[in-house]
Amino acid sequence: MKHGGRKNAIILGAAIGLSFMTKGLVGPALIVTAILADTVRQKQVRQIWKMHPFLVVYVAMLPIVFWSIALWERGGWHSLHEVLIVNNLMRFLGIGEGAALGHQNGILHYFEQFPTDFLPWTPVFLVALVAACRKWRENTYLPWFLAPFLLLCLSSTKRDVYLLPLYPAAAAICGVWLVNEAPSKARKVVLAIGWGLVVLLNVVPLAGIVYQRPVTGALLFLAGLGVSF
Repeated sequence: MKHGGRKNAIILGAAIGLSFMTKGLVGPALIVTAILADTVRQKQVRQIWKMHPFLVVYVAMLPIVFWSIALWERGGWHSLHEVLIVNNLMRFLGIGEGAALGHQNGILHYFEQFPTDFLPWTPVFLVALVAACRKWRENTYLPWFLAPFLLLCLSSTKRDVYLLPLYPAAAAICGVWLVNEAPSKARKVVLAIGWGLVVLLNVVPLAGIVYQRPVTGALLFLAGLGVSF
């Protein structure tokens, strides 16, 4: 985290405001938790005041307020309650009407799902994550991944797509380890496993064509391509 002037505060506030427009209250929460975790990493929690937090909040609230006013004009208080309270707060807490909207999963759901979704780079990531945690004060990408990940685990409503903003951080953690820390032999082994999974996911489904199931084979092949990239 770099402490900048008002220009950086305005950019940060705009990003937080836009994140609300795309993901509701969870969007700003992901950004804020990542920033707070990074200040802890750098032992600079008090320096957060240099980021002009009131200016950040002011800029972030501008699109939120105008959007809320537009929503109120179209649907009244009922729409505001439905969107802000039910679809955001209640769904996060898993209470009342929010719990009835579905996608309720346990606190360990992402621990089980993320390794599958991040294939074929999961073996690389797990090793890189352990290395990053050992030197957590030096790795600038760890707060970006770890703090929002834990926050999402606390949410009652969980969907795999909610983790997508964390994929760049996970990829960066892998990249830092591969470039700077991985021993040459370990790097070769981990990359071999990763590319082996790529081949497995994209070649094995073609067996469906051999066994006269071309549609199934083609669908599995496309699914493998999606996982690989």
